[in-house]
Amino acid sequence: LLAAAAGAALVGLAVAIAMVSRGGTASVLGLPVVGMAMVGLLIHAARGQAEAHFAVFAFLAACTVYRRWESVVAGAAAIAVHHLVFNQLQQWGWGPICFTEPGLMRVVEHALYVVAEAAILVMLTVQARQAFQASEELTRIAEGIIGRDGSIDFTVAHRAASAGPTQRLQQALHHVEKALAEVKL
Repeated sequence: LLAAAAGAALVGLAVAIAMVSRGGTASVLGLPVVGMAMVGLLIHAARGQAEAHFAVFAFLAACTVYRRWESVVAGAAAIAVHHLVFNQLQQWGWGPICFTEPGLMRVVEHALYVVAEAAILVMLTVQARQAFQASEELTRIAEGIIGRDGSIDFTVAHRAASAGPTQRLQQALHHVEKALAEVKL
């Protein structure tokens, strides 16, 4: 009953964060933390069974949906704090459960796996963000190159771009624009 109440409170907190932030920084940082709190609750409800700890890795991977490395780091940090605190509370016999057999070395072992996955996920989120940015820039060019009257509009080739593929396309469009200008003369 207590776990269900805690779970409901966490869901309520997640909904509140999502509604207030609407995908902003509070969502990027807060929802991974709340999500990992839910994972911690699952681990506690499962009495520290190893299988429940798999949820850490599944949820950490889900944090990449934001394409922001900060969400992965926030989730990893939250579960690290959870494991350190709950392990100690469990050793003191205060109720929370994190492991079937608590111990600092077990926390360190789990932390090493989380750090390894988080490092890979951070790298992947950075690459995904860059790819998304390039896609957005290329889409703007594709949607803007044909003017309303059906003519070719080269102004899209002069807009600021940071992605490598976009810059290369803009260079090609500059050459086409220059060649067309020379042919018109």
